[in-house]
Amino acid sequence: MLPHGRARGWNPISQSPQSPPASRPPAAGGSENCHARLRSDPHDARDFPPMDPMTFTIPVLCTVFLMALLMWARARRHIRQSGVPDGRVVYQDTDQRRNVERALVSPSCGLTGKPDYLVEAPNGLIPVELKSRNCPRSGPHEGEAAQVTAYCVLVEDSFGATPPHGIIQYADRSWPIRYTIKDRKRLLHMLDEMREARNLRTVHRHHQHAARCRACGYRAVCDEALD
Repeated sequence: MLPHGRARGWNPISQSPQSPPASRPPAAGGSENCHARLRSDPHDARDFPPMDPMTFTIPVLCTVFLMALLMWARARRHIRQSGVPDGRVVYQDTDQRRNVERALVSPSCGLTGKPDYLVEAPNGLIPVELKSRNCPRSGPHEGEAAQVTAYCVLVEDSFGATPPHGIIQYADRSWPIRYTIKDRKRLLHMLDEMREARNLRTVHRHHQHAARCRACGYRAVCDEALD
C-alpha cells in the first residue's frame, strides 16, 4: 500500500524541481574583442617587424664572391702547372666542358684556329700550345712547329701585332718556336702546297720519319710508307 498522493512508478528525484542551466554571460565587446585578442596573438606574423632585404642579399653576394674566387684560384693553379709564361692570359681554350672562346680567323690566309693560351707578355702576345707528352729528343715535330707558327699568323692578322715567338709547352719542358717574316712565308707556302695536293690523285711522302708513317691513317694504302 503506497502512501496517499504517490502513484506507481513515482520517482522522488524526478519530481524534484530542476534548476535551469546557468547561461554564460555574453563576452564584453562581442566579436570585436575576439578579433582584438587574435591580433595580439604572439604567433601572428603581423606582429613581427618587417624583414630587411639586405639580410638575404649580403649572404648571397658573399657566396657568389667566394665561388668566383675559388674558380679564379683554380684557373691560376692550372695555368701555373701547365708552364705558361708569366703574363696576363687574354685567351684560353683548355676547358673541354665549355666552348667559351671564339676561334681566331685569318681570311686572307684561309686559316682558323684556337690556341690553348694567349699570354700578354711585355714583348707582345705569345700563343701557347700544350702537349701532354714529353718533348721528343730531336725537338718538336715539323707539324707541331707549323701549328704554332700558324697560331702566330692568326694572332698577327687578328690583333694587328706580330708575336715575338710561340711556345710549345710539353710535360717536361717548354720549347719556343721562332716567328719571323720568313717563317710566315714558309707556312703560307706549305698551306698552298696542301691545298694543291687535295686535287692530286697521288700524294708522295715528303719526310723521312718512320714514326709519322706508323701513325698515319693512310699507311695501309700507301706504297711509300717507312718501316
